Amino acid sequence: MKVLCVSHHHAIASSRYLTNAFIRLGHDVKHIGEPTPHFDVAAHPERAWIPDAPSPQAAFGNWMPDVVAYMDCGESYYHHAIYANVPHIWIFDEGQIGLDMGDMALYFHPSPSSPTALRQPDKFVCLQTAYDPTIHTPSLIPFSDRAYDVVHIGRLPPQRIAILQALYAAGLKVDMRDLAFEQEFAQGYHQGRVAIIEHYHTFVPPMRFWENCAMGNVIVSLDYDVFSFLKPQGITIVSDNTPEAWVTAVKEVLQHPEYAILSQQWVQPHTYDARAQTIIDTLYQKGLVK
Repeated sequence: MKVLCVSHHHAIASSRYLTNAFIRLGHDVKHIGEPTPHFDVAAHPERAWIPDAPSPQAAFGNWMPDVVAYMDCGESYYHHAIYANVPHIWIFDEGQIGLDMGDMALYFHPSPSSPTALRQPDKFVCLQTAYDPTIHTPSLIPFSDRAYDVVHIGRLPPQRIAILQALYAAGLKVDMRDLAFEQEFAQGYHQGRVAIIEHYHTFVPPMRFWENCAMGNVIVSLDYDVFSFLKPQGITIVSDNTPEAWVTAVKEVLQHPEYAILSQQWVQPHTYDARAQTIIDTLYQKGLVK
């Protein structure tokens, strides 16, 4: 299958992992979108991403996609007349819970309470983000030998900084960074005992939830809506999003490395390869591709 991916921060988004999964499954993927990362973060030069073409006429020639997939594209729409008869689908972007992406052929979204799911239930497929089994590998470092009690790699909004600073003030060893890519990201978390899953909404967890489970971190998390049917194992829920509550919870789970094993076992089937196969199978089942 030929997939044209529309992505506006591919270098730091789930679209790069899903792209690799499609390729591992034998599909052909090309990209259009903004050539730089989003969220005001600067990519390392070797991680700079440039889409295949700024416009399909310029570079794709006779290459015609079977599907146009919006992956982590925010509100960036892409409609070209030559693809008018090609099905357009929406995939993930857990940050855009409240966004209704208009009229597409299918919506693969992690939240069943999203506006699109409620408006067009016949076109909605509940599909979570995942982890890349080639990158988010289990830590081989024994729990007690890891360098840090808590590792957090990712965006650092004020509430998250306050939590991490409180953990440090409580005497815990904390590694906090705003950006790392792929192997560097995994290597950082391999050195951590605990990962905190704090997000600006509680509809669905961020990508790193799945990744941290796979890499063998003990998970301390807010209670996300989708946990009611995902039923993750081995995680500890923080019901009060205050620095004090996070400190108490983290200190408690540091005594229970076995929680990481439970989460690792639970997350095994939740790979991007499995997500990509679900998308392909659904397209065929719905008769959108042949």
